[in-house]
Amino acid sequence: MNKYSSEDYEDIYSGREEDDFSFSDEYEDISSGRNDTDSLGTGGASATDYAHLAAQNPRSVYAKETQDTKRVPVRHSGYEDVYSAKPAQQSRYAGKQAPQRRGAKGGKKSKAKKVLAIVLAIVLVLTGIIGFFGFSLLSKINYVPSEHSNLYLDSSKLMSNRRVKNILFIGCDDDSGGSQRSDSIMLVSIDRIHHKFKLTSFMRDTWVYIPDHDYAKLNAAFAYGGAGLLMDTIEYNFGIKIDNYAMVDFDIFSSIIEELGGVEVEVTEAEADFINENTSETVKAGLTKLNGDEALVYCRIRYLDSDFMRTQRQRKVMSAIVEKVKHAGPFTDYHLAEVILPQVKTDITKGEMLGIGLGVFGYLTYDVDQLRIPIDDSYTSEYFGDQQALSIDFEKNKAALREFIYENE
Repeated sequence: MNKYSSEDYEDIYSGREEDDFSFSDEYEDISSGRNDTDSLGTGGASATDYAHLAAQNPRSVYAKETQDTKRVPVRHSGYEDVYSAKPAQQSRYAGKQAPQRRGAKGGKKSKAKKVLAIVLAIVLVLTGIIGFFGFSLLSKINYVPSEHSNLYLDSSKLMSNRRVKNILFIGCDDDSGGSQRSDSIMLVSIDRIHHKFKLTSFMRDTWVYIPDHDYAKLNAAFAYGGAGLLMDTIEYNFGIKIDNYAMVDFDIFSSIIEELGGVEVEVTEAEADFINENTSETVKAGLTKLNGDEALVYCRIRYLDSDFMRTQRQRKVMSAIVEKVKHAGPFTDYHLAEVILPQVKTDITKGEMLGIGLGVFGYLTYDVDQLRIPIDDSYTSEYFGDQQALSIDFEKNKAALREFIYENE
């Protein structure tokens, strides 16, 4: 059955009602040279001409109608019969614009078409600006293929949706590639179904199976095989398809936040003291604005409480950045991209990057949700040989992750 019915579309052409449509109603007479307000239906004759015709032929229909002053013959047109039962010279429309034909809605629709054309023109201009900015920025991206081709499981078993894009964000302490362990592992999901950004932090001490290696802490996968193997490892253990990665030096947080003029974050008394001890600033507890250096120290706090709290701090700063970017102007965002892109390594192609950029106007309305893996009550801290790591309930965490990202889609 056709999913579209005639009721889904408005008739924007005829301006008519279906039951008394005639072809002549569709067009205004612009070629006859007559004045519609003076026409008596005699091929364009005026009132004087009409009387003259009646005098010449007393037996004509013109004479009869003139004598009776009942109704003059009017040829079929798209106009209302305003001449009935009264002489033409007494018409209430004399000297005025011709009455609107029945298809008066056509005037409104013509106006609507003009408005639509203007809107489309604006969209095209904006698209052109984005395209120009986009292509000028794309040359700054460090494109590094991930060699992510997960040969260790059936890809059909991975949960995915073409309207949800999962990008693995990998933060490192310095730009040393795959020779070190990743300091921050966060999955950024762009959910175009529910209009949300979803940030999932993976605890780096989670004990997982690293394909083609052995069991180890999650962040060891990056040391063994870079971004590609880390993506493979998360897919293998959690059943979620990862589309791309983006790797940055952790110091990029400082640059981004400075460009945005700082971000507001809720800080505890102990966190404020730690920041003050490691910077020349004075930060107070509560909701406070952090500059780039302060925010970087805040994200790196390790031994004050736990690694769980550390990942929570990172998500808080990421959320604050997203909110700040959403309300920044296009030129601020462009300058921010100039700062960020040279410091990013990614396997997102230039075409894909431009496609993401073209959706930026829609993303400005997205909410931001957060999750941590492992979730509460799904892990224990244990020793594996001489390494202390998190032993987790994989089925419980896989279910939680799928629900969070796809919401049972």
